[in-house]
Amino acid sequence: MKLTTKDTQHLISQIAFLLASVLVFRSAWHLLDLYPVFNEPLVLVLTLIVGLILCARFMHVIIKTD
Repeated sequence: MKLTTKDTQHLISQIAFLLASVLVFRSAWHLLDLYPVFNEPLVLVLTLIVGLILCARFMHVIIKTD
């Protein structure tokens, strides 16, 4: 399978997006650690549930458009 220039640019863009999102995630994690409320078990469970819902929704959108 030979990659076209468009495919290569798309792949590079996805890798760059992944690396950038790691930096955003890491920064958000450290900022949220400053607030004691985010260390409560209930808040952790709620943010996990919201995150899972958002991930599932946008993964569906990505798969549908690709």
